[in-house]
Amino acid sequence: MAAGTVVAARAGLRPANRLQSTLDALRGLCSQHESVDALLEDATRIVPEVLRADYCGVVWLDEGKPTLRVRARRRSDGSLECSVQDAQATAFVARTHGLATDDGAAAGAECECAGALRIGGRTVGYLYARIEAKRRGAAAGLDRALFDALAEQLAFAIEAQTLRQLLASRYATIALSRNDEGDGTEPSALDANFLSAVTQPEKVARIIARSFYKDLRKAGFETRQILVVATELIDSLNAALRRTKAKTTQVPAGEASAREH
Repeated sequence: MAAGTVVAARAGLRPANRLQSTLDALRGLCSQHESVDALLEDATRIVPEVLRADYCGVVWLDEGKPTLRVRARRRSDGSLECSVQDAQATAFVARTHGLATDDGAAAGAECECAGALRIGGRTVGYLYARIEAKRRGAAAGLDRALFDALAEQLAFAIEAQTLRQLLASRYATIALSRNDEGDGTEPSALDANFLSAVTQPEKVARIIARSFYKDLRKAGFETRQILVVATELIDSLNAALRRTKAKTTQVPAGEASAREH
C-alpha cells in the first residue's frame, strides 16, 4: 500500500514539474533581453529543455529575399555546430510553408515540427524543433500543443522586445512617426513602422538614417561636419564588432572541458 502510494505520488509530480518548467520557460521568454537575437538564442535553449527535443532553431523570413535562414539554433547538448540540422530545419519549413494544412502535417511530423511566428498578422519566421531518428518512438514524440504555445509566446516576446528597443530611443520613435515620403512633419502609421522593425529592419534603419540626415541639415551642419558624424558612427560600429568577435572567440572553461572528453 505504501509502495503504491509512493508510485502514485511520483506520477502526480510529473505533470506538476512539467507545468513548472513550462511556466519558467514562458517567464524566460517574456523577460527583457539585450536584443532580439539574444531573445532568439535564449528561446533555442529553453525549447529543447521543455520539449526534450534534440535540436531547436528559429528560421527567419527576410523581407524581399527568397531564401530562408536560421537566425538562432542549438542542440540539446548545448552545441552550436548545427549545419546539418540547420539545413533540415530550412528544408522542412520550405516544404510546409504556405500550405493550407498545419505546418507540421508533413511526413515525420511526430519528430519535427515548425510553428509560425506571427506578428501583426504577418509571419516573420518559424520556431522549429526536431527529435533525432535514434530517439523516435511512441514516447519520444513532440508535444505539439505545448510547442504551438511556445511558438505563440515567442512571437509575443519578439514583438515586445522590438517595441522596448525602439521606445528606448526617443529619436527612433520620432523618426518612425514621420511620413518618410513627405516633408517629415506629417504623421505616418507608427504601428506599421514598428512591425517593419521586425520584418524589415534594413528599411527602418534607412528611415532613421534619412531622418537623422535631414535633422542635421536643418540644424545647420555642413557636409564636412556630417561626414565627421558618419565617421564616428563607423568607428563605434567597428569597436562593437571587435568586442563581439573577442567574446565569440573565448571558449568557456566548462565547454572546453566537455570537448576534451
